[in-house]
Amino acid sequence: MMSGDQVVMGVDIGGTHITAALVNTVSGQLIRHSLRRRRVNAAAAAETVIAEWVQCIRESMVQGPVDVISFAMPGPIDYDTGISYMRGQDKYEYLYGLNLKDLLAQALGFPRSGLFMYNDASCFLQGEIYAGCARSYAKDKMIGITLGTGLGSAVYNNGASTSADKWCVRFKGGIAEDFLSTRWFTGRWEEITGVKLSGVRELGQVALDGDTAAKHIFSEFGDHLGQFVFDFAQAEKPQAVVIGGNIAKAHALFIPSAEKVLRSLGLSLRLLPAAIGEEALLLGAVSNWNHHLRKQPG
Repeated sequence: MMSGDQVVMGVDIGGTHITAALVNTVSGQLIRHSLRRRRVNAAAAAETVIAEWVQCIRESMVQGPVDVISFAMPGPIDYDTGISYMRGQDKYEYLYGLNLKDLLAQALGFPRSGLFMYNDASCFLQGEIYAGCARSYAKDKMIGITLGTGLGSAVYNNGASTSADKWCVRFKGGIAEDFLSTRWFTGRWEEITGVKLSGVRELGQVALDGDTAAKHIFSEFGDHLGQFVFDFAQAEKPQAVVIGGNIAKAHALFIPSAEKVLRSLGLSLRLLPAAIGEEALLLGAVSNWNHHLRKQPG
């Protein structure tokens, strides 16, 4: 590895975007002028998706080539081999069965051995503990939950975060993601009002404008979250929970209900809204790579 300041690229692959930035692993800081973000058509053919990712990554290499690119990636993916198993999630369907590390290495002209992939929820939690809302919990056990188009979950222990993969656990007659994702909000609103909304941001504004039905839906979502956190915490015994993802931007509308459910179940546990958002995924991807590096023999 390079001596002195090690500059590594962190990349966040989202359902509608890619974000990339260089990170100085000595100072632990993003190199701000390297930050690039692009919208991505997740329904496009594999060649188009890879080309969009590659363009963003190349634009971010403002200081010349790097030795390592570390990705925060949604699952399911085999993070070691790079093979995508995403299917039925309305994103990246055409990547199914493809080796993303091979495709990226070829398109970038980059050594495959320098590409690393980690679960996005684990990167989010790692980043928030490293530089965000949970810095004071760095020596504790923590859990993290991301709420968006899907449900992400992670556990932090002994300095590293790993995916908990709780999206598919049995919950209220279905699976957890059925009740803790964007589609639950939009489906519930349509069920109650007959009106289709584009997403949670629009519904949040309706709630903030005082609509009783919208506020009730957020409260109901908080009830679901509280029960889910209780079940998760019973198994992991964390000191606190970090809540992130796009839905968490409306945390004031549902976290009080979730905490009320936890108290009713006899559990006093802080729910911490994410503080640094997308930046957490970039820093967390690089931090996870750093932890992986330190574990290697020699």
